[in-house]
Order: sequence, then C-alpha cells, then structure tokens
Amino acid sequence: MSLPSWLQEHCARLESNDPELLNLNLNIRRLNFESMRHFSQALQSNNVLQILNLTSSLVTPSDIRPLAAILVDQKSLQVIHLSYNQLKDIPHFEPVLRSNQSIRHLYFNFNRLTNQSAIALAEGLTQNTSLEVLDLSWNKIGDPGAVALAAMLHHNTTLKYLGLSRNLFELEGAKAIYQALHVNTDITRLDFSDNSAQIPVQYVLEVERLCLANKYGRKLMSCQDLPSSIWPRVLARKKEQRQADMIYYFLTSQPELCKSS
Repeated sequence: MSLPSWLQEHCARLESNDPELLNLNLNIRRLNFESMRHFSQALQSNNVLQILNLTSSLVTPSDIRPLAAILVDQKSLQVIHLSYNQLKDIPHFEPVLRSNQSIRHLYFNFNRLTNQSAIALAEGLTQNTSLEVLDLSWNKIGDPGAVALAAMLHHNTTLKYLGLSRNLFELEGAKAIYQALHVNTDITRLDFSDNSAQIPVQYVLEVERLCLANKYGRKLMSCQDLPSSIWPRVLARKKEQRQADMIYYFLTSQPELCKSS
C-alpha cells in the first residue's frame, strides 16, 4: 500500500527525531489501519514529540491498536487528542495507562465509548501516576462504567480533571462518584452534568464543592503533623479569592484547626 506523501513526510520526521516536531496535528486526516501501523512504527522510537492531535480522523477500534501497542513504552508524548472518532471499545488502552508514565492529558470525548471502555480505562488508571486530564464526555458510558471510574478515584491521586458530561449513567453511577469524592482529595474538577434527570441536584453541587475544596487544600486536613499556624494562611488565600463558601467549608469541617483564624 502506498502511503500519502504527507504521512510519509511526518513519519520521516518522527524517525529522525526532528527537534522542531513537538506538536503534530493530524486533525481531519483519514487514518486507516495501515496508515496507523506505519505511523506508529515511526513514533515508537521518537523521543521528541509531545502533543499528538488525531481529532476527527475516522479512527476505529481496530485502527487504533497499533498506536496503543507502542504507547505502552513511548516516553515523550504528553498530550493525545482522540476526540470525534469512532473508537467505541478500547480495552487495549488499559495497559497503556497502567504502564505509560509520560501521558498527562488524554481526550476521548465524542467516541461512543461503552461501559467496557470505561472499565478498562479505570483499571489502568488505578495504577497510573501521570495522567492529570481525562475527557470522556459525550460518550455512552452507563452505570457500570461510572461505578468503575468512581472505584478508581478511591486509589488514583494524580488525576485532576475527569469529564463525564453527556453520558448515559443514572443514579447508581452518580452516587458512586458522589461517594468517591468524599475520599479523593486530589481531583479538582469532575463534570458529570447532563446525564440522567434522576441524578439529584445535591449530588452535582456537592461534587463541585468537594472538587473546589480539593483545589484549595482539603488534603491538608488529613495531615496530622501540620502546624496549626498554617490554617490562617490557607483561609486568607480563600478570602483573597472571595471563596466564602470554601472558608465556611474549612471552618465547619475541622474547626479545631482553625481556632487561631
């Protein structure tokens, strides 16, 4: 099969570790299995590329397999955009997240991802210590997938943003996420808006509040050896940013630490 000239050029630059090729945008390029196989082989030995954009490339589950295979050990990529494709089921990304420790942002929104995909990603993320942003919005994740992701949040301490808006989970999934946020003190934004109308508004509001509390230092509350003098400085930061609800949260959650405030 003859590769298009634009792909040959990109592959050559990847193989030569072109120092200027830090961001590769293949948005709206048609990439089938053979194209992805050649591209992935070129990427495998590359240690320069940091951002890869494969948005709207009509990539299917079989097309993505060569890329997933080399991402397990790839060490330079930090941001991967796979939005607006046709991925649906991606169990082969579980070993990627379990082993790769360089990827920071991963975008899977608008892919019709199923519960099986969410479960696989959750299993990989349980051991992952690098990914900070995961966008799974506008997919077909139901309660089983949401419950698996919530269970992952009990263990993962690196993820800062999880996008779950416009999926298909209902009360069971929302409740699991709500409960996970009472344990996880690291994630600072979790969006699960526009799912089922059965999800109580208080779940959404409490998750938002806990994420904001995480952003402003809720983790400090579990530290037993912190000097009490730190709390006036923490609360002063909230005052500067006009976060009155966060001041209230910290004062009511652990008032003995804030007596000097």
